[in-house]
Amino acid sequence: MAKKSFKDAIADKTDLIGKSGIKGMFSSTETDPEPPKNIDVLVAEENVPEETRQSFIVLESDMERLKDFVFHKKSTMDPLFSQKEAMHQALQLLFEKEGTFPERPDRVKKQERLRNASLRRKRAK
Repeated sequence: MAKKSFKDAIADKTDLIGKSGIKGMFSSTETDPEPPKNIDVLVAEENVPEETRQSFIVLESDMERLKDFVFHKKSTMDPLFSQKEAMHQALQLLFEKEGTFPERPDRVKKQERLRNASLRRKRAK
């Protein structure tokens, strides 16, 4: 029985010659089919509350307790529980406890938006 080379053995098993070598196995000339447009999904996305990314400076001990709490919840009750959910629950409790309070004036909100835009431009440079 004749010895086969590695290349011949692979070609026999995978039809690499017909697929233009290894590159042909991982690339395709076919176009991806257009995903179906599901109106229900679009409506559901509109009802999702808007989220924002925010950085906070917190006491290390508070952060450790938060991580411990989230770990406990994940391991005993809800494996999908996250720090984001824990913070949301904590803020909801705070707002319920404090009751109603006035919103920031529009001029303050505008100043915050302008400052954020300025910081983003500086980071982009």
